[in-house]
Amino acid sequence: MALQSEWRSLRRAKLAVLVMFIVACVYNIPRFFERVVVLEPLCAGHEATLRARWTSLRTNRVYFLVYKTLFYLIFRSVGPLVTLVALNSRLAVELRNVDRRRSALHGQTAALRAATARNGLLLNGLRNALFDGA
Repeated sequence: MALQSEWRSLRRAKLAVLVMFIVACVYNIPRFFERVVVLEPLCAGHEATLRARWTSLRTNRVYFLVYKTLFYLIFRSVGPLVTLVALNSRLAVELRNVDRRRSALHGQTAALRAATARNGLLLNGLRNALFDGA
C-alpha cells in the first residue's frame, strides 16, 4: 500500500511531466536543422525575399529512416498506442480487484449484520426472560 501511494504523489507527477517535456524537446531538435532560410534575389529591380529550403539532412537516407520513420513509430504512433493499451489493461485488472474486494467486504458485512441481528434477538429474548419472568 505504501508503494501505491508513492506512485500517486504530486512530486512524481511533476517529474513525469518534466521528463516528457525534455523528451519532446530533444525529439524535435533535428527538425530545426531540416531547413535553412536563404535570401533569394528576384529579377532585377525587385527586392530579395526570404525562402525556406530543405537542407541535405532532409534527403539523407539514414536520417529519414531513423528519425522520420523509426522515431515516428516509437514516439507518435506505436509507442503511445502500446502505452495506452498497457495502462488500460492495468486499470481493468485493478478495477476487477477492487470489485472482488468490495464483494468480499459486502459478504463480510452481510454476515456481520446477520450475527448482530441474531445476537440482538438473543439479547432481547434473554431480557424478556429475565425481566418478564421475574
